[in-house]
Amino acid sequence: MKILPDIEHRILHDFGRNRITDIQEKFEVLRRKFSDIYKEKPSPRIIRCIIHLASGNEAVLDQMIDAALQDWRDVIYWAEYNEKDKRIFNGNERFSFRLE
Repeated sequence: MKILPDIEHRILHDFGRNRITDIQEKFEVLRRKFSDIYKEKPSPRIIRCIIHLASGNEAVLDQMIDAALQDWRDVIYWAEYNEKDKRIFNGNERFSFRLE
């Protein structure tokens, strides 16, 4: 699975260089299973929402991957809206980073 540069950078930031290969493999498994279920690849929006919700916690990442396979719309809703249904995150937009 080709990972977009902003997503790869966020994975590095949140999970560390030593976990990048394992995290990428998790997303490859997601891609295969998602394609079997939905007959299309998961969008970058879904991937960004999963990473956003995980916030560097690999157990939560696994839970969000499983949730996306059940109903990807839940993952988008949980990431993008707060309890008052106000949009607080947009998974369509690339992750941005400040240069340090």
